[in-house]
Amino acid sequence: MSRVLFLILFAALLEGLLFCPQLLLAQKHPIRELKKNGRDEGPEKNFAAALRLFKNRQRGEARDILERTVKNHPVHVKSLVLLAAILFEDGKYDTAELVLRRALKLEPRHRAANLLASRIAEAQKKYLRAFEYLRRAAKASTTDEFDLGYESDVNAVQERLHSALTSQSPRRVDFSRPSEDEPVTANVPTIDESSRLRVAVFPFGTAGSDSTLSGASVSEMFTTAIVQTRCFMVVERHQLDKVLHEQDLELSDVMDQETAVKVGELIGVEAVIVGSLLPLGIRTEIDVRLVNTATGVVRCAANSGFDALEKTRAAVNDLAAALARAAYP
Repeated sequence: MSRVLFLILFAALLEGLLFCPQLLLAQKHPIRELKKNGRDEGPEKNFAAALRLFKNRQRGEARDILERTVKNHPVHVKSLVLLAAILFEDGKYDTAELVLRRALKLEPRHRAANLLASRIAEAQKKYLRAFEYLRRAAKASTTDEFDLGYESDVNAVQERLHSALTSQSPRRVDFSRPSEDEPVTANVPTIDESSRLRVAVFPFGTAGSDSTLSGASVSEMFTTAIVQTRCFMVVERHQLDKVLHEQDLELSDVMDQETAVKVGELIGVEAVIVGSLLPLGIRTEIDVRLVNTATGVVRCAANSGFDALEKTRAAVNDLAAALARAAYP
């Protein structure tokens, strides 16, 4: 009796599998069914399926899943990063960069996204931009929930980028020269033109949001003042803007001393001048530093301040003179 019952149950099971093969396939191949039917299983399940395909070198199928996912879930950062990685692997650098920027706008401190962005910028020979992304990756606070398989040793990547950057010939740049009728700043050393330091002045940062003056406007005043000291050869601003544009950098990026030094290396100057504004009640303090591009070490610094807008120019002139005296003791 038990043998007969077993045969009946076995026949029923076999008949179910024969007439419902899709059930068996769905159980054994969930990724295949997801790709075939285009189902949206939610961003996390879709991402997990795409990641498995990516690691199995099935990039085209993974991309199909991710494109549907980011269309239905445009703020799912992990899917955006993985899609950018696939586009990068396929050599579509510009498209990968656009997708990755969406992810970084949502989560700027995502380590994997910044590491990938650095790789893309490096492939585009935008080495300064690659350095900037790498700097952000080093400071990232998020813990990645997946591994793209790219290098995570920031120091090793920095060395490679530095080698690529230094192997390039310095850009030919023009320097600002004061006209003969411009006044010479008082109380500064007299330096022959051939002995003057070649420098680039970068936009000053501003601490706090209540400052009436912007760091960029004060740095423009300072550039004029430093030229009038006749102690420095100062790179013309439009030359600096051109290099930043080529490297896909923004003014806010080069307010960081480390990035400014890298730009200085590229344009072949001996030092860069960076600074900051610090509003303190009715008074605003201005600090500037002269940084050696070969070593990244601060060579000298100066400070000034003002308590009324009409005194800004005078304070900046005093600051330029103080830096000139400190640079040539």
